[in-house]
Amino acid sequence: MKLLIILLAAAVGLGCFLFGVGFLMFLWAHLTIVSPELSDEAATRTIFGRAIEPMNLLANLLGICIVIAGAWIMADAFKMLVPRRSRRRPID
Repeated sequence: MKLLIILLAAAVGLGCFLFGVGFLMFLWAHLTIVSPELSDEAATRTIFGRAIEPMNLLANLLGICIVIAGAWIMADAFKMLVPRRSRRRPID
């Protein structure tokens, strides 16, 4: 039963990670779409030098957070697979 829960947590983490990667790929493919009425002052420059709307920037940050959360969940799930070392009493 414990192994089933661990595998389920790993699957959720992997799904979250892959969803975040796909979300970021979708956003990065559409970075060039900018409203024509958007002024240069209201736009934010990316590392690619393209102007994007601030909401797209927030969506990118959301995608990065989803990827990090998925990796964190997977790491916790696989950490549960490794048995803990037996706690030894301290030597006097």
